Amino acid sequence: QQQQQQQVEQEEQGSEQQRLGLERERRAEQKVLVRQYERDKRTQAEQQQQAQLAAEDARRAAAVRSRGPELTALRQHDLEALRQRQDQDRQLQLQQEKERQLRLERLKAKVKVDVTRDSSRLLQPTESSKNRVRKEDVALTGTGRTLAPVPDLQHKAVPAWRQGLA
Repeated sequence: QQQQQQQVEQEEQGSEQQRLGLERERRAEQKVLVRQYERDKRTQAEQQQQAQLAAEDARRAAAVRSRGPELTALRQHDLEALRQRQDQDRQLQLQQEKERQLRLERLKAKVKVDVTRDSSRLLQPTESSKNRVRKEDVALTGTGRTLAPVPDLQHKAVPAWRQGLA
C-alpha cells in the first residue's frame, strides 16, 4: 500500500507538474497573443492617423486652390488700401509743411526791418567817430571832464574816403 500511495503521489506530482507546465505554456501563448494584438492595434492606429493627415492635406490643398481668386482679390484690396493710406500721409505731411512755412513767413514779416534808404546818412559821422573827436578835443584843449564818463568804444580804422569828413 505504501508503494501504491507513493506511486499515486508521484503520479499526482507528475500530473501537477504537467498541469503547471501546460499552464505556463498557455500563459506564454496568451502573452504572445496579447503582444501581437497590441502591435496590430498600434500599426492600425498609425495607419489611421496617416490616412487622416493625408486627407487633411488634400482638403487644405483643395481649399487653397478654391480660394486662389479670393486671396488675390483680397491682396489687391489690401494694396489699394495701403496706397491710399500712404497718399493720405503724404498729403498730410505736405499740408503740415505748408502750414509751417506760412507760420515762418508770418513771423519773419513781424520782425522784418523796413528801413528807407537815406543817402545823407552815409556821409554823417558815426557815434564812435563823434566820441573819438570829442576825446581828441578834450585832450587838445585840456578842458575838464564831461558829466558822464565816455565809455570806451571800439577803435576801428576810419575808411580813407571818410577821413576828411569828420
